[in-house]
Formats: sequence, structure tokens, C-alpha cells
Amino acid sequence: MNRKRIFLILGAAVAIVMVPAAAFAFEVKKGNNIYVGENETVAGNLYAAGVNVIIDGQITGDLFCAGQSVTINGEVGGDVFCAGSAIAINGKVGGSIRAAASELSISGQIERSALAVASNINLQDGGQIGWSFLGAAANFTAYGPIGRDLQFAGASLVVNNEVGGNVRFYGEMKGQKKNNAPTLTLLPKAVVNGSLTYSETITTDVKDGAQIKGDTIKQAPKVKEFTKFERKKQFIFWPFIVFSLVSTVILGLVLVRLNGDAVKTVTDNILERPWATLGWGLMLLILTPIVIILLLITLVGIPLAILVGLLFGIYLILGKVTFGVALGRLINDKANWKLSLYWATTIGIVITDLIIFIPIIGWIIGFFALLWSFGALMIASKKLIK
Repeated sequence: MNRKRIFLILGAAVAIVMVPAAAFAFEVKKGNNIYVGENETVAGNLYAAGVNVIIDGQITGDLFCAGQSVTINGEVGGDVFCAGSAIAINGKVGGSIRAAASELSISGQIERSALAVASNINLQDGGQIGWSFLGAAANFTAYGPIGRDLQFAGASLVVNNEVGGNVRFYGEMKGQKKNNAPTLTLLPKAVVNGSLTYSETITTDVKDGAQIKGDTIKQAPKVKEFTKFERKKQFIFWPFIVFSLVSTVILGLVLVRLNGDAVKTVTDNILERPWATLGWGLMLLILTPIVIILLLITLVGIPLAILVGLLFGIYLILGKVTFGVALGRLINDKANWKLSLYWATTIGIVITDLIIFIPIIGWIIGFFALLWSFGALMIASKKLIK
């Protein structure tokens, strides 16, 4: 297959990924500071990527956003898909939110569900989640009501309002010392209308006035029972982990050897345009599965669905390499080591793997790394097609 045909196929695949954006009314905003004024209405979906994103007006469709600081004071008629350092939802969201952030603050009204991954999540007094909440963070404080179930994984959960359904706290950690154990606190205004489930290893503090209307279920940790099995399982999987790391490093070095300039160009997008790249990555991650499903509905679209799926798989494989090279280049520049691109690639990929193994924080960083990699590869693909 010649190079021209490869470019045409790649172009068709990228164009297919962008189909949902073209099929509906939408608007794209990019730059350092993005602002939707109080009297401004965006008809359809809004795609916004910048350092600071402020929404004071109305968006009738969905909001896809990425930025260092994202603030939603207005109204979003559909869903919110957002990634950033600090995200504040002070207005009204007619659908659900899907957010990844360092700090997530909710003082507005979310009509449906919330799915969030962050370092700290704060549902403030006056904030509200109409349906269920599912999240992972170091700390989650729920001072506002949640209409249905609350499921949370992390180190600290504080509830001081009504939860319409069940509460489940996944706070157990293997080998956890008592003084460092996860904590569950129910303050006086807390009302759990369903059951409360948590591990026996969790430290609980139920204040006077707090109500649990369903059953309180304390689950045995079962760590001692499966200690030998866990050790055996870890021993079995370690060779695969090492093989994965070595394979990723080799792939990165091969790519640098084949075309180091192209690798630099792709990773420049992450280093020089981080928030725009993050926005493109978020859009690609969300839209690609939708496109594949839509194409699979028709017999004619099945070959194209397979093509898009293959392209998505390639992006997944190259994702860790892309972020690792960018991280290695950043460390090399900041430390003024003046290492070759080969050494920068190796160091960056190894550090990326080590970071991803850190519980909770590693998962958050890994998610952002995936978005940055997707965005960088997407931008590079567009330039290649042009």
C-alpha cells in the first residue's frame, strides 16, 4: 500500500470521527481565555479549550471543555464533559457531568448524574446532584443533596445532607494501618435513605442527628484470607508488567529512530499547546465510540467502523509513548541535562509507568496523559492530511 493511499485512509478515518460534530449545530472556541457572556447563547454544542474557560451564558447542547481553570456560572442544557486543573460548576446543568480535575467544586444544580475523578471533590451547600454520584478522589465532601445512590472510592468521605438511595464507600486498602485508614464521617444533617456499605477497616464517625434508614453493612476486608493468593497473583503478573514497560520503551526508541523529527512535532503539541491538545483528546475519546456504534448500525458502515476502531487502537498503543516522550523532553529541558532524544524517551516512559502505578493520583494523571496523547496525535493527523 503506497503512502498516498495510507494518507487517504487516515483522512477518511479522521473525517469519520468528526461526523457527530458536523451533524449537529456546534461552536468551537479556542485561545488562552474563552468567555461566553451572560447574554450570549450558544445554539447546540460548544467545544472550548484554553487556559481559562468561563461560561456565564447559555449553551443549549453539550459542553466539551478543557482548561487550567473552568468555571460554569450559566446554564448548560445538555451534558458537560470537562477536564482541567480547577473546575467549578456554579450554574445549572440539564444533563450529567463527566469531569476529571485536580479540584472539582459543585455549588450549582446538576439535573442528572455525576461521574468524577479528582484529587478533591466538594459538593457544596446549595449544590445538588439530581440522580447518582460515582467518583474517585482523595477527599469528597457532600454538603449538598444527592437524589439517588452515592458510590465513592478514596481516602475520606464526608456527608452532611440527604442521599436518596444507597451509600457505598470503597475505602479499603490492603495492609492499611489503623491511623492511616480511610475515614467516613456522617455529620448531623446527613440522611441516608438506603443502606450504608463500607469495609470494617474504615474509621467511621457518625454524629448525633445523622440518620441511616436502611441497613448498615460492614464488609470484612478478606485480606488475610487471600494473602497467599494475592502474592502469587502479583508474582504471576510482574513479568507481564515488566514486558509491557520494555515493549513501550522499545517502541518509543524505534519511532525516534525512524523519524525523530515527527516524534518531536507530535509531542510539541503537548508541551506548547497543552490545553488545546487536552480539549482535542477529550473530544476524540468521547466521540470515537459513538461513531463506531453509529457505523455498526448499518451494514455499509461496518468496514468503516472496523477502520475507525483500528485507528483508535493505534492511538491507544501510541498514547503512553507519546506522553512519555513529551515528559522526558520536559524533564530534560527543565533539568538542562542536554540528553539525546533516545535517553529522554526512555526516562519519560519509565517515569510515566511508575506514576500510573500510584493509587488514585496515578489514575488521574494517567487519564490526563491519555487525553494529551490523543489530542497530540489528532492534531498531527490533521496536519498530515492537509
